[in-house]
Amino acid sequence: MNKEEMIIKKDSFVEYLNIIALKGNSEVKQVIFNIDAKEKSISTLAPSPTAIIVSNSIFLLDKKSTVKTDEILGIEDFSLFRKIINSFKGDYIILKKNNNYLNISSVLDNYEVNLILADPDFITKTAYNGFDVNKFKEKAKELENEFSLSVTEKNNFLTAISSLGSDDIVLEGSTEKLNILSNKKENNIIAYLKYSNPPKESFKVRLSTIIVQLLSTIKTDIKCYAKTDNLFGLEVNVENYSVMFMIAPIIENVTEGE
Repeated sequence: MNKEEMIIKKDSFVEYLNIIALKGNSEVKQVIFNIDAKEKSISTLAPSPTAIIVSNSIFLLDKKSTVKTDEILGIEDFSLFRKIINSFKGDYIILKKNNNYLNISSVLDNYEVNLILADPDFITKTAYNGFDVNKFKEKAKELENEFSLSVTEKNNFLTAISSLGSDDIVLEGSTEKLNILSNKKENNIIAYLKYSNPPKESFKVRLSTIIVQLLSTIKTDIKCYAKTDNLFGLEVNVENYSVMFMIAPIIENVTEGE
């Protein structure tokens, strides 16, 4: 076994990559993977090109991984990387850094791929616009007023939103229920949900329907953080990975009378 192998459970990694990739105008094109040898983990900061949403996440490597050196890997074409990972049939993927290449293989497959790595500094300056994990952590401190949605509640939420037919929605939460309103007819409540774990404070926030895309991709229970006119947080925690999203609110016309 190579001394610097990162062993990854394929199904969980594909699920993780799909969640942070997003779609459409917000699709993440480039990412930086930070490999922590001691923690045996991959952390990823992934701002969307539209700057509407940014995620910070951690994926746990398999315990059999033998990586001993912290690494920073720049992935220039994230879509291509995901396709390569998906192409392998084995249950586990093996990643090995070799100079400016990332070698990708699987025990069960009779081929391997060498992907040219990009300069992480270049990605930080261009795709990330200088946005780094420290800025993310500072912003994350602003997230308050937690509530959660079970898988069933999340699916009911998606069903309610599917009839809106608009580019953005208004969420109006109280300690009892979550109202979902149309951006065109703000006083017309489209639907409401009762939470199993409600927030402590009421809130009102207008969001892009990118939240629909996120919730459609995530298959587990989620935590949300919402305060009026503040960043909307969405957190996923499962066995092999955790992801925190911050979504910028749409401030215009969010208050009554505007």
